[in-house]
Amino acid sequence: MTMTEDTANTSPQPSHTEQVTPSPEKPDAIVAKARLDYESELSCAIEEVDLILSYLCRKGMKIPPDIIQDILNTKQAFTENGKVSVTEESRFWQCYCALAEQIKPATLTSVKETAPSGFWQKQHKGHYKRVKRVPVYYGIAICILILLTMMMQSYYMIGLDVLNKSDKLYQAQADLQQQISQLTSQPQDTLSGEQKEQLKNLIREEKESGQKFDSNRIFLDQWNAVWRLGIQPQIRFSEYDDYIYHKKLSTAQKQLEQLKTQERTRQITRKIVRYQKVVDQLTSERQLQISNYLFFGARISAGHMIDLLEGYILPLLLGSLGAFTLVLRSIYQSFKEETFTVKSCLDYNLRILLGSVMGISSGMIFNKEQTVIDAEYSPMLIAFLIGYNVEILFSLMDNLARRLSQTDVSGKRMS
Repeated sequence: MTMTEDTANTSPQPSHTEQVTPSPEKPDAIVAKARLDYESELSCAIEEVDLILSYLCRKGMKIPPDIIQDILNTKQAFTENGKVSVTEESRFWQCYCALAEQIKPATLTSVKETAPSGFWQKQHKGHYKRVKRVPVYYGIAICILILLTMMMQSYYMIGLDVLNKSDKLYQAQADLQQQISQLTSQPQDTLSGEQKEQLKNLIREEKESGQKFDSNRIFLDQWNAVWRLGIQPQIRFSEYDDYIYHKKLSTAQKQLEQLKTQERTRQITRKIVRYQKVVDQLTSERQLQISNYLFFGARISAGHMIDLLEGYILPLLLGSLGAFTLVLRSIYQSFKEETFTVKSCLDYNLRILLGSVMGISSGMIFNKEQTVIDAEYSPMLIAFLIGYNVEILFSLMDNLARRLSQTDVSGKRMS
C-alpha cells in the first residue's frame, strides 16, 4: 500500500500541467540580457571617456584632477569586478557630462571622426579613412561642376556673340545692297564722279560684309551642330512653293528642249538664251531660298538654345556651384573646428539640391530689367548668390505669400 502511494506520488504530471507551468528560463534570459547591455553600455562609455580625455590632453586643456581620479576608479573597478557601485557609476556619468561640455563646440561624434586618438584610429581605421575622403569627394564634384559650368558659359557667350554679329551683318549687307541697287538703277552716264566712287566703295563694303556674314553663318551652323549632336536640319518647303517651283522649272526646260531640237536660227537662238536664263534664274532663286532657310532656321534654333541656356541650364549650374561653395566652406570650417560628422553630408546634399532648384527659380523673380538693392546684377550672379544662400529667395517667397494672403483676406472682407 505504501509502495503504491509512493509510486503514485512520484508519477509524472499530466501534459496540460506542464504547459501551464511558466518556464523559469525566460526571466533569467531577460536579466542576463539586461546585465550584458549594462556592461556593454558602461564599457563603451568608459572607452569614449578615454577618447575625450585624450582629446583634451592633446589640446592642452586643463582637467580637474578629481574628475580624472573618479573616472580611473570607475574604470579599475569595472575592469576587476565587471561591475561598479551606484555611487561610482553616478559620479562617472557626472564626470562624463562635464567632459562632454568641456569639448564644445566639438562633440563626441565629431571627435571620433575628425580628431581621434591613435588607438581609436587603429580600432576604426576604415571609418576614419572614409571620413577623410569626404572633402576629396566634394572637391572632385565641384571641380567637375566648375569645368561643366565654364564650358556651358563659354558655349553660351560664343553663341550669343555669333548670333548678334550675324544679325548685324545681315542687316548691314541688306542696306548696302539697297544702296547699290539705287545707284545701279540709274544710267551710268548720269552718275557723277563722286557717285561712281561711292558705288565702288559700296560694292567693296558689300563684298567684305558678305564674306564676314558667310563666316558667321558657317560658325553659327557649327555652334548649332554641337547641341544637335551633328544631326543636320532637314530642308522642307511648303507644298505650294514646291509646286510653283517645279511647274515653272519643268515648263522652261520643256521649251528649252523643244527649241534645241529645231533648226538653229537667230530667233531660235534668242529664245534658247532667254529660256536658259529663266532656268538659271529659277535655280539661283531656289538656292537662295535654301540658303535663307538654313540661315533663319539656324538663327531661330540658336535663339531658342540661348534662351534655354540663359533661363534654365546656366542658373541650375550656377545655383549648384553656389551651394557647393557654401558646402566646401562649411566642411573646411567644421574640419578646422573639429565639429564635422558624417551625418552632415545629408544636410550638404540637400543644400546642393536646394541651391540647384533655387537657382532655376531665381529667373521667375529677377530678370534683366529688374534691379536688386539699387544696383544692377546679372541673372547669372543672382542665381549663384541664391544658390549660396537660399534663405534670400525663401524670405522673398515668404513675403510674397504673406502679401497675397493679406490681399485675399482684405478682398473677402470688402466683399
